[in-house]
Amino acid sequence: MVLPIIGLCELGNCPQTTVCGVLRGTARPKLGANINLGCFYFVGMPVAVWLGFYAGLDFEGLWLGLMAAQGSCMVTMLFVLARTNWNGQAQRAKELTSSDYDEEELLVEKWNHKDQTDNCVDSTLSDNNLDGSDLAV
Repeated sequence: MVLPIIGLCELGNCPQTTVCGVLRGTARPKLGANINLGCFYFVGMPVAVWLGFYAGLDFEGLWLGLMAAQGSCMVTMLFVLARTNWNGQAQRAKELTSSDYDEEELLVEKWNHKDQTDNCVDSTLSDNNLDGSDLAV
């Protein structure tokens, strides 16, 4: 009779894992970890202990406690996702992944100036025939 409960636990695990990945992708992994910690230790474990040892459901009670933890975790994470400001998250992602245009332009100018300087030095050496063959030792 435990296998159907285990199957339900796995069905509850899929959305929970997906939503945890979304929280990680929005640069909020600490929030997902705190939700997991709270739901598994403060909801799932007391329910599992009570059902398994005091209500007389034994092994099935422990698995029902795990299912309660995953259910509460999934509901809490879906609540957090429903209240997420997605426009704000898009702006935050843009800020985290882009650089300042002036900084980028300055780097390109420095790189171009370095290339021009190197070309000038190379042409000066070839114009003056300074290949090292005329140096006296």
